[in-house]
Amino acid sequence: MRLCQYFFVLIAPLAGCFTLIFGYHIASTASGLEYKVTILHPMLDNYGTEALGGTGGIQVGSMRVNNGLRALLWNGTPESEIDLTPPAYDFSSATAAYGNKQVGYGGYYPTGNVYRAFLWYGSAASAVNLHPNDYYDSQAFGISGDSQVGLGHLTNSPISHALLWHGSAASVNDLNPIGITSSRALGVSGDKQVGVGDGHAFLWSGSAASAVDLHPAGYLSSDAFGVSGESEVGSARFAGSTDFRHAMLWKGNAASAVDLHPSWFYDSVATGVLGNLQIGFGQYFQNFFPHALLWNGTAESVIDLNQFLPPTVAGAEAFGISSDGTIVGRARDGNLNYYAIMWTPVPAIPEPSAAILLSGGVFAMGLWLRRNRSYR
Repeated sequence: MRLCQYFFVLIAPLAGCFTLIFGYHIASTASGLEYKVTILHPMLDNYGTEALGGTGGIQVGSMRVNNGLRALLWNGTPESEIDLTPPAYDFSSATAAYGNKQVGYGGYYPTGNVYRAFLWYGSAASAVNLHPNDYYDSQAFGISGDSQVGLGHLTNSPISHALLWHGSAASVNDLNPIGITSSRALGVSGDKQVGVGDGHAFLWSGSAASAVDLHPAGYLSSDAFGVSGESEVGSARFAGSTDFRHAMLWKGNAASAVDLHPSWFYDSVATGVLGNLQIGFGQYFQNFFPHALLWNGTAESVIDLNQFLPPTVAGAEAFGISSDGTIVGRARDGNLNYYAIMWTPVPAIPEPSAAILLSGGVFAMGLWLRRNRSYR
């Protein structure tokens, strides 16, 4: 049994459209954990929103509009929303945040969907173009301290290289390991980066030569999306299936792999990590709607974060976890419309040391697969 409390507030008109209702829902579980849920941006004229990362009271993500995506920044409430789309650019998405910095990408239509990696400092006007001139296009997916990670395409083709920046385009470092055709860096924490290369999860420590293959034995493919301290998280496709995934946890090498997949789900992914906590999402066989999930190192420790959702929400996915334990993601209603959502722990988790701060805070691989253009 759980105790629940609901609170709803009517929001003022936004961008010429009236929002509906946002609110929060507080519930307690048998484990004693409690979360307050805040809908950061309700559906507006079928334009979906999602929160992809956060840090220190700031959340970032994007809103889908008629002409593409708009990068958004919140400070914990819907009315605090800021559009980060750089001047002269037509579309953008913010994928992760750290301190007063945010990363993502943008583009403009005359050149087609050719992306440029960006670093922001809280406003559209502050945008720093991270795109290295030797690459066809670029995207940034993670940030920690003065480090940013993402990918760059060398040509107009699906082949990409994992990239690491330190605040400027000129600082770029190509992380693509020797012998790997295509790679992407999707998360970063301190001096460690994670991602994927040729279907194998990888861990780096600042250089291509430092690459560690995390791919667990017995699985068909794997991806790493987040890193924190000595932990990396992601997913692996298990033998016998090319479609369904198992959420995975590593401790620096392939042999350390722990399968976090709950036995009553058919698909699961771990998207972010904070110390001993891992977040992600999964799906039941019998339920089309996703369930946001929280683990503490084992499959048996899983907690279904959907239990904290208000009745108007049918499903949710968790994409990022910040240093105070706040989780952000995307909720869905019964019509499959989606909107940015946030779970705030009650009481808040104490701030950890800088050494175990969150990873890139975004389910970047899925974003790349979903949003990347079709190549001819």
